[in-house]
Amino acid sequence: MSPVKNVSDRRRLPRIGKIHLGVKATAKDGSGKQYPKAVAWFEVHGDDTTPMEAAAAFLDVYGEKPEEIDVVFISNDPKHLPDPWYKAYGGSTGLVCLSDDTEILTRRGWLGIDDIANGDVVVALDTQENVWREEEVQQTVAFRHVGQMLRYRTRSLDALVTPDHRMVYKTHGRASPWTVAPAASLPVNVRLPSCGAAARPEMDIDDDLLRVLAWVITDGGYGPKPYLAIYQAKPHFVREITDLLQRRFGRVRCATRQNNGGPSNRSAVVLPITKFYLGADEIRECMPWLGEDVKQIPRQILASASPRQLRVLFDEMLKGDGSQSPSHGIRFYAGKSKRLADSFQELATRIGQRSSINGPLRGKGQLGQFVVGVARNQEKIHLMKHAPESRLYAGRVWCISVKSGTFVARRHGRVFTTGNCKGNGETALARWDLARDGQRPPGVEGGTWMTTQTKEPVRLEIPCLAEECPMMQAKKCRIVMNLQVMLPEVRGIGVWQIDTSSYNTIHNILDNVEMLKIALPGGIAGVPLKLRRVPMRVHPEGEAKAKTVHVLELAQPNVTYNELIEARQAVQVKMLEAGGEAGPIQGNILAPPEIIDTETPDNLQEESDVDVEPGEVPMSDEEKQEATSAAEEMDPQVPKDTPKFETVGDLLTFCWQKHALDSTEVLKYSGLADIDAMVGLNLQHVYVKVMRKLEAAQEGAAS
Repeated sequence: MSPVKNVSDRRRLPRIGKIHLGVKATAKDGSGKQYPKAVAWFEVHGDDTTPMEAAAAFLDVYGEKPEEIDVVFISNDPKHLPDPWYKAYGGSTGLVCLSDDTEILTRRGWLGIDDIANGDVVVALDTQENVWREEEVQQTVAFRHVGQMLRYRTRSLDALVTPDHRMVYKTHGRASPWTVAPAASLPVNVRLPSCGAAARPEMDIDDDLLRVLAWVITDGGYGPKPYLAIYQAKPHFVREITDLLQRRFGRVRCATRQNNGGPSNRSAVVLPITKFYLGADEIRECMPWLGEDVKQIPRQILASASPRQLRVLFDEMLKGDGSQSPSHGIRFYAGKSKRLADSFQELATRIGQRSSINGPLRGKGQLGQFVVGVARNQEKIHLMKHAPESRLYAGRVWCISVKSGTFVARRHGRVFTTGNCKGNGETALARWDLARDGQRPPGVEGGTWMTTQTKEPVRLEIPCLAEECPMMQAKKCRIVMNLQVMLPEVRGIGVWQIDTSSYNTIHNILDNVEMLKIALPGGIAGVPLKLRRVPMRVHPEGEAKAKTVHVLELAQPNVTYNELIEARQAVQVKMLEAGGEAGPIQGNILAPPEIIDTETPDNLQEESDVDVEPGEVPMSDEEKQEATSAAEEMDPQVPKDTPKFETVGDLLTFCWQKHALDSTEVLKYSGLADIDAMVGLNLQHVYVKVMRKLEAAQEGAAS
């Protein structure tokens, strides 16, 4: 049985429900309005996101207000681990980015989200002057996006973008100007640009040497050393190569033999094959360009040659491994080399010819091969006659910023030109009230974000200023993290989701996960862990009074490092018994479900409230006394070179990496009862005391 594309390969675990970090509280002013109030426990109840039977299964195991639950991660894949992202509530309709499998053309080749960097040179379209040029990347951005994306797809195009991504298009013929607009607002029957040739000066290499290199790449290889050889059977190309070598090097050395490889043209006639020998003199000129891999287009030529020189190389390579016909146009056959297909598509793109990569092929006689289809010279646009497909997406999105505001990219081997991010690297399409004056980002001339009183809202593209944005400062936009885990003790096989916008929780979880990844090089998927709600003393910026909030923590206070290793090994043994591999787990068999993103996290305002506002859980007298006693016990004299620790996880990780001390030993030398007792303390004081106790123990052992 054959797998069905996009069905067999897209299995996902079912979603069970959501675990809340707060409850809906009713305002005391008599208005009846509700607001999210953070609590000190895990809250689960039946609602639109959690069936009643799932909530009952949770309550059967943990009761009504558990502060600790058992969890396991289902994947070691970074995109399925906790990943914070920006989310606006009420003021923005999304990010302006591309899907994470989109690649951008640079002088270093086609680069993706994890490889491109500021300073890389891309091909850009100046939509005002209709001129293609090379420009440097000014900024790269990547965010987590959950929601709808639009897929623009034809035989030659495949672009997956957020609804607010800036698209370049025109609605009429060649003479009409290019327009830039959000993807969601594009009309049907539009023309989208594919690519164009950016002007560059001539490179110091002659045309005939370019032709020789093309023949070596397509029909050449190493012969008896120190020779390169070119093999050709078609009589007219044999004559052409003979003239080329004579003209360029002043000599031709070749031999003709019987061709045992089958027909060398579309007839049944088997032509003899001619082998051209390139000796030491020819190699001295060719090899500085070709390098070790003579079957690849030299990177320095792709990165620096002029469009005219690249056209010479393109035309000659088609003679060797290409074909042209009125029925299928231009095709280049790259064999089983994906790298050669990628570089030839780059070559076609840089001379302004639209192209698509097909492969690896599965047909008889073509298994595993790649073919690059190239459109005719005049076909430099994509004609989109239908509306884009809307699909749900959960994952990373990304984009770059360049001066002209556009760049050449590709997805699934289809090349297109698209708009880029603006401002700080991201824009947002806001719901805007032009009739009302109010807060707005710099550069926006009038209006403000819409409210429930707005009569005629419009969609307006505005810069996103992240932490400097008035929406962020007004608590209408926050950094959000979605945590997806399994609960092994609760009935039901699937994933539970926890949403949080708590700054300290996000940092805690990210630090905890990094510490576990360091401690468990085989991966953290399947390892039994404890997720807890723990109190943390925080000092809101600009406020004199401290407050206590409850945050999430994955720290394992009662587990030694050796016990964690044993748990990891137990998971691997179970995999081995089930017929899998016992080595490190690189990914997951079943992906998690799509992120639920239909409501505001319960603790959206958890750490910005002051005193005893919604979300605050004040310390009891016993907790205050315990924290005060522990703080007094710590030595306040901290050496200047003592490292600083933002979280308890930072301290534990440092002690393990630097001094090979696990959490049990840190507690022993600090004199504290458990990890909870460190919360709210000066962690530098804790570290100093641990080091002094450790030194005393080592001196006692030595004596």
